[in-house]
Amino acid sequence: MLANQHPDLVLDGCMEEALDDTAYAVSVEHGCRRAVAGPGPPQGVPKLRLTINRAGAKEERAMVSVDLNRTGVYAVPQSGASRLSKRDPGKVLRLSTLTTPAVVVVELQKRVAIVSVSPGLGKLSEVGDDGEATETAEENERTINCGIRVELLSIALVTEGSAASSATATSGGALVPATAAGGARLRNEAFTVTLADVRMSISQTPDRRRNVGFRIRDAQVDLQHPGQDVVLWNATQPFLEVHVSQDDVCMLDVHLRQVELKLGELEVSVTGAAWEQVRLLMRNFVPGATGLVFEEVLDRASVPYHLGPVQPPQASSKLVVSQLNIGHAKVHVWCRLYLPEAHYLPKTLRDTIQVVSLGTNRLEVKGASVKLPQQLLFSARTPMEGSLGAVLAHVSENYMPHVKACWRSLLQHSNIFLGGLLSRHTWAPRQRKAFKPVPPLCGVGPSGEICLDGTSQTLGTLREFTGSHTI
Repeated sequence: MLANQHPDLVLDGCMEEALDDTAYAVSVEHGCRRAVAGPGPPQGVPKLRLTINRAGAKEERAMVSVDLNRTGVYAVPQSGASRLSKRDPGKVLRLSTLTTPAVVVVELQKRVAIVSVSPGLGKLSEVGDDGEATETAEENERTINCGIRVELLSIALVTEGSAASSATATSGGALVPATAAGGARLRNEAFTVTLADVRMSISQTPDRRRNVGFRIRDAQVDLQHPGQDVVLWNATQPFLEVHVSQDDVCMLDVHLRQVELKLGELEVSVTGAAWEQVRLLMRNFVPGATGLVFEEVLDRASVPYHLGPVQPPQASSKLVVSQLNIGHAKVHVWCRLYLPEAHYLPKTLRDTIQVVSLGTNRLEVKGASVKLPQQLLFSARTPMEGSLGAVLAHVSENYMPHVKACWRSLLQHSNIFLGGLLSRHTWAPRQRKAFKPVPPLCGVGPSGEICLDGTSQTLGTLREFTGSHTI
């Protein structure tokens, strides 16, 4: 969209891929706006070629080219501005014959670039040999450096489930009513997430390139309800280290030139109780994820679709990842599932496990190893483009063959085959290295209120956690 807000100028615009086709050229006078498009999807960065003329004086004009995939403010070159050509140092380029000051502003709204020309002053922008302009000096001269460090961070994830009449016991032995006063839904601290030595650094250069570093030395996720268990724990440091290089922070799409990800050796425990609490968390965090209720279905069925309140989703930016480097990973898995109640597993899989395991109704895994090699995905010539879900799906497709190759370790450390009688699962099971779970951070009162439990036992355990892995 091209808008003319300058009373003394007339704008002629065309997409650069359609410079030779006058059918795609538009002329915009003061107070008007016109849509600008090309013959098809742009090849590479979409650019708009602007010819800015003074009304009634066609000999005064300036020509600039602006990127449409990022926001920016451009100062239009004025008459007398010149410089040496970058391609031919002996040639002097005359940038403009325009005597009227003006600025070009590019805004992005719902993936649509709105280019407006209005009166204004600014320091002279550099213009390339092809007329391409860059932002004014005030917009471009910025350097950002900052760092954040958190020694210890503890997060309590509270679930709100169905009401119940029974009472539950806290870690100290006191009974807490399971149902709040007035029939409120049951609240419990499902998980406690403890992170030690969290660091984040951000560096942005004047060319708007941004480098972000993120590191977590130690992490532990504990199940608190209905029983205590260490769900996730890192055996080696760091738990997570990420380095991200972003090309231009003002672009519509997020262009990540390089992403490096490293994981420590992990221990994971999967139980039916933990899975149920995860299901409750997802339901609490995203209330409408399960779909429409019956009343909403009836309301929508009574009104034609095009007249209903449903609006199309807003356009979102996409990820463009040029290089993704994921270090090797090693995960030790413990699992305890009661198969008749594990409805999140396909019934055919549950029946197969019960048959080959001599009729047992419990799946137990004790320390099966999942080893994933280092992966270097994508490249500058063939980047991955799409939403975050699409990028993660592509990464999982590359790792799935390596996960399936770990079936020998799964059979050796589980009761799947013949109940584990002939495997290490029975005769030499692996022992977990994880420390004991930290006490809950919160307590639930008789009326469902949540209070922070700052006892000395909790603080002492957290201090022990922060110093447990110190090297």
